[in-house]
Amino acid sequence: MVNIMLATAILIASKLVAGASIPDTQTTVAKRQDDKNRNICYGDNKKQYPNKILNIEMFAQKYQSDRIGFKTINPNRCYVLPTTASCLLNGGTPGEGTIMFCTGTNCDGYCRTKPRQVWYTPADMQYDLGGLANSVYWTI
Repeated sequence: MVNIMLATAILIASKLVAGASIPDTQTTVAKRQDDKNRNICYGDNKKQYPNKILNIEMFAQKYQSDRIGFKTINPNRCYVLPTTASCLLNGGTPGEGTIMFCTGTNCDGYCRTKPRQVWYTPADMQYDLGGLANSVYWTI
C-alpha cells in the first residue's frame, strides 16, 4: 500500500514539474525576418511592383454604358469604387494576375475573383456578383 501511494505521489509530482516547464503559448513571438513582408497589401506597393498598374474604366450601366470615370490601381491593395455596373480593364485587354470585385466598400460583402486573362471586360456586375461592385482588389 505504501508503495502504491509513493508511486502515485512521484507520478503526480513529475507531472507538475513537467507541466511547469511548458512555455506559455500566448506569449508574443519574437519578430521574425519576414514579418514586415507578411501583409504586403498594406505596404508600399509601388516599391514591390514599380511598373505594374491597372486602369479601370467604370460604367453605371451594364455592357459598358453611361461612363462614370477612370481609376488607376496598383496590385495587392483594396480600392473603393463608385457603384459600378460594368467596366473595362486596361481598355478591354487581357492581363496578368487575378481581379476581384466585391459588393462591399472594403473588399468584403459578396466577391467574385477571376483571372485577368479571361475577365477583362466585366459587362454585368449584377449578374456576376449579385449586386453592383463597390471595391476591387488586383493580385499579381
